[in-house]
Amino acid sequence: MLRCRRSGTAPAWGLAAWMCTAGATDAQPPASVPIEGAIGTGYDSNPAQSSDGSGLFFADVALSIAGQMDRRMSGLDWRLDAWYQDYEGPDGIGRLAATGIWQTTLDRIPGALAVSTEAVLYRDEIIPADSRHELAVRGHFDRILTPRLDLMSFAELRWLDYLDPAYPWEGRPGPGRTGPSRAGTSGGAHSATPSEWGGGVKHREDWLASLGVEGRWHLSADASGAMALSCARNSSSIVPDGYGACAADLSFTLMPAPRWQARIDAGWYRTDYERTRSGFRRQDTGSALGASLQWSAGPGEVLCELRWLENQSDLPIKSFQQTVTRCGLVWRF
Repeated sequence: MLRCRRSGTAPAWGLAAWMCTAGATDAQPPASVPIEGAIGTGYDSNPAQSSDGSGLFFADVALSIAGQMDRRMSGLDWRLDAWYQDYEGPDGIGRLAATGIWQTTLDRIPGALAVSTEAVLYRDEIIPADSRHELAVRGHFDRILTPRLDLMSFAELRWLDYLDPAYPWEGRPGPGRTGPSRAGTSGGAHSATPSEWGGGVKHREDWLASLGVEGRWHLSADASGAMALSCARNSSSIVPDGYGACAADLSFTLMPAPRWQARIDAGWYRTDYERTRSGFRRQDTGSALGASLQWSAGPGEVLCELRWLENQSDLPIKSFQQTVTRCGLVWRF
């Protein structure tokens, strides 16, 4: 039973203030807060993603917490994600992200709409010039076209504020993401020389706009495939770090037996950078392959994965190959 009484004071605009309390029979238990943790270890053949890079072993840890902001406001959720990867020696990479998500279903166009905002702290001891703060807003629409086909589309605008002044191309190239399953999958430690750039070090601030679409085919209860296409445009205060990019990805997931899941994926991308003052224009093309095997037991999972990346660049020092192997444990409670 809900009991309300009027407060002894009222706001200046004349609306009465009310205080309400719920009886024991109306009390609702607090919403559960899902928590997910992960630990892993592996070997990265080229963490600096340079033409002459050497391999390092690593260990990583991740933690995610999610929940509702207000139980009276359905569809309004929050999420906190923390991840740290420690390489041999003093080097490490860390990321902390806070996300607010509003989601709803649409009547006229059957599907689910989500809008999210995100704040990120990212630190990189392997490539210090890549350490930054980020703010982003993202729209995501998911629609079931047929019983076997889903279509997802997204649009995102992200602001990236880098901490240290730099020459062009000191940071990781292109719109790649760094995270627990994609650590170091894009980047490089070499920058443009002063003669190529024609200027000194500058503070870097980027505006990255991205669009993408993904189709998911449910071939059977145990098998599914996906194809994704995306494009991005980055505007940077360091002009040669601006670029236009496009990418395509394919993946196939199979559950060969209860508790087991296997996945293979392949990707291709192309990034066209802005010209330097000397007239040089850099273009990168790359391809990626990946495979993973996962075994689930109750709230936990064991995951092993292998990822390979090759980047070909008009700037020879930016051409590299990288292979990452990793095994880890995921648990939920």
